[in-house]
Amino acid sequence: MTGNGFSAGARTPADESRRGFPYLQFAAALAATAAAAFILRGPSAETVWRTVTLSVLLFAAVCDAVSRQVSNHTVAALFICGFFGIGGPLDLIPRVAAAAALFLPLALIYRFRRNLSPGGADIKILSALGFAFGFGGVFISLAFTFGFCLLFFAGAAIFFSLKKDGRSVRKLAIPLVPFIFAGSAVYCLFF
Repeated sequence: MTGNGFSAGARTPADESRRGFPYLQFAAALAATAAAAFILRGPSAETVWRTVTLSVLLFAAVCDAVSRQVSNHTVAALFICGFFGIGGPLDLIPRVAAAAALFLPLALIYRFRRNLSPGGADIKILSALGFAFGFGGVFISLAFTFGFCLLFFAGAAIFFSLKKDGRSVRKLAIPLVPFIFAGSAVYCLFF
C-alpha cells in the first residue's frame, strides 16, 4: 500500500488526468475533417475558414473529452476565426448579437441554476460559435448538437436500463463540447 491509500497497481484520479493529450488521434481527426471539407465544399477561402474553425473546435472537443477542461485560449481562437468569417462591417453587428443571444441567457441560468445549465466553457464556446457562424449558422449547428445529445442520452438510458446496476443517467457528467463539434461539423460541411 502506498502513502495515498491506493495499492501500487491501482490508478488514481490524478493518474487519469496525467494521461496526456492524444496527439495522434487529434491529427487523424483533423486530417479527416479537412479532407471532408475540401471534398464536400471545394477549395475556397470559405472552406479554409470553416476548416480552421472546425479544427479549433475539434481541439476543444478532444480537450473536453480527455480532461474536462477547455482553455480560454481555445475560445479566443474561435472568436478570431469569427473575425475572418465576417463578410463586411455590416456583418459584425448581427454576429455580436448572436453571441450575446447565446451567452446572456445561458450565463444567467449558470449563475442561478447551476445544476440545470451547461458548464462555463460550453457557454463560452457556444457564444464564440454564435459570433463565428452568425444567427442562422449557430442555430442550425445547435439543432444538430441537441439532436446528437438526444440520441446519446436515449442510448445511455437504454443501456443503463438493460444493465440494471442501479446507476442513474442523470448522475453522469457528460462533456458537451464533442456534441457541439459534431453539430458544427454538420453545419460547416453541408450548409
